[in-house]
Amino acid sequence: MLCPSSLFIMIISPNSIFEQYISNVLPELGEDNVVSVVFEDILNTMIKDKKIQSKNKFLENIIIHSQYKELYKNSIEFKTSKFFLEILDRFLYDIPEQWIEFDDIYYEGTCVVSKQTLKNKILGRTETPLGIKLEQLEDYVLELIFGTGKRREHKAEKNLIKQKMQKFIKIDIVELYKVLFNNETYFYSLLQNNKPLENIKKIWEYTKENLKTDCLYYDDAIAITYLYLKIYGNNEYKNIKQVVIDEAQDYYPLQYKIFSLLFPNAKFTILGDMKQTLAKKEDISFYEQIQKILNKKKSSLIMLNKSFRCTNEILNFSLKFMEQSSQIKSFNRRGDSPKVFIADNLEIFIDKIIEEVKLCQKKGLQSIGLICKTKSNAIHLFDKIKHKLDIQLIRNGSVSELQGVFIIPVYMSKGLEFDAVLICDLDSQNYYDEDDKNLLYVACTRALHRLSLFCEKEVSPLIKKEGL
Repeated sequence: MLCPSSLFIMIISPNSIFEQYISNVLPELGEDNVVSVVFEDILNTMIKDKKIQSKNKFLENIIIHSQYKELYKNSIEFKTSKFFLEILDRFLYDIPEQWIEFDDIYYEGTCVVSKQTLKNKILGRTETPLGIKLEQLEDYVLELIFGTGKRREHKAEKNLIKQKMQKFIKIDIVELYKVLFNNETYFYSLLQNNKPLENIKKIWEYTKENLKTDCLYYDDAIAITYLYLKIYGNNEYKNIKQVVIDEAQDYYPLQYKIFSLLFPNAKFTILGDMKQTLAKKEDISFYEQIQKILNKKKSSLIMLNKSFRCTNEILNFSLKFMEQSSQIKSFNRRGDSPKVFIADNLEIFIDKIIEEVKLCQKKGLQSIGLICKTKSNAIHLFDKIKHKLDIQLIRNGSVSELQGVFIIPVYMSKGLEFDAVLICDLDSQNYYDEDDKNLLYVACTRALHRLSLFCEKEVSPLIKKEGL
């Protein structure tokens, strides 16, 4: 359980570091009836006893330039799309008819209730979640055989009947989901007359293999959570009156459907910047999609075009990585122009980074973030400089406050800010395509006062292209 029933406001944080920051700040502001969670907390609450791939690992797989990058992206886009939602809903409709193996119930050698009768009772009352109706079958059968009341007679016989019924009234959601990817003919039948996506065969085969492992992939965990909520319902968050979703652009349609099921009585505040998406592309129309999914008849879209975080120089530098010109302006705050440092070898590269960190400290900058594209890059850099600087590597969000010097992958820096930012792997092997432009924009805009960029040997073509 993520929150006590007395809480009324929930914040969906982009990562555990931001969640910790919010959790520390809110009590200081006098806000006690607020809880902050990350989406993975919700997944782990619904899917118990199963290891789930972290969002960070999922993002790392997509950000790394590998032969499977497009497959990873296509997979989550498909499985969290409106199209796949329709497939899941058709599957849910079929479950009691095709995918639950009801049994005749015998007592003292006589069939007291047939499997067809049990199935018929499940097929009615569509307003009641399937899982609840299945659990109610147990009481129905026991009352049919032993009568009403809480008498303790026939305890052994009752336990035997309960044990037999567990085979079909208890649903393993993960095993149920595997049906979609073990039965190809059935899967394609759920498409009905819709034209299959071009790469759906690859996604289906990829998912079938993933589901054989001990760890649920992040995109599959999202789909399974939707099935869980539709089958069992959820009353855990019925007292939540307001939900704030930060970095809203990084969530997918099916995740918003899950939010609508979890928080049916809540109003939503959606905070996002379409220029800071990770792993996908979005535009302003995404907010219209969210409104429809959350089924809110009244909503207001407020566009904020002034940046409170960066200096003029840092913001203008960052905006050069955007495909289209932006109307974003910064408050009239001046600072040093960002600088790009190119080193001929590793030794000079490390020396330049250490020199810049010490300069930032001399200037009195309290929080200094060394941002790398990937976790492996961050670990490699940390190993090179940990004996020369007092520095902390952020791996899984375990940091109490952002005071000091940190190394962090770019996807974990979402929602955070540092007095100074050093982008530490600006070479041609790390940043070179359109997706990397977004990453550079995200990394650069983490800086409040000072921004420096470093590379060893050949600098990113994105820097050359913009004449930076």
